Amino acid sequence: MSHRWIVAAAALLFSVGIVTPSVAFADAQVHVQVRDHENEPVDGRVTLRPRAGGDASYSCQTTAGDCDIHDVPAGMYVVDFAPNEGPAPRPRNAVVAEGRVTLRVAGRPR
Repeated sequence: MSHRWIVAAAALLFSVGIVTPSVAFADAQVHVQVRDHENEPVDGRVTLRPRAGGDASYSCQTTAGDCDIHDVPAGMYVVDFAPNEGPAPRPRNAVVAEGRVTLRVAGRPR
């Protein structure tokens, strides 16, 4: 084999290694639990928006205070809760890790 061919093959393998990501991050399944200050379930819409901004958002409507949001990329989010009745609590920050995550949300301000 010629030296030039070996150098070209090594350069190609090196460039493929740089361009191709070696680690893919998995998305999360977020199980949401919304409870009031007496630990009673509260229904409404929970929305996650990336703290970095952009148009993406992920939401679900609770039933008996619980719901699931699928395929949420791991990251930092602002969590908004809009209850079916009563005032909404202030938005909160949350970190979503990959895998199955439980997110507990305060449903009503005291």
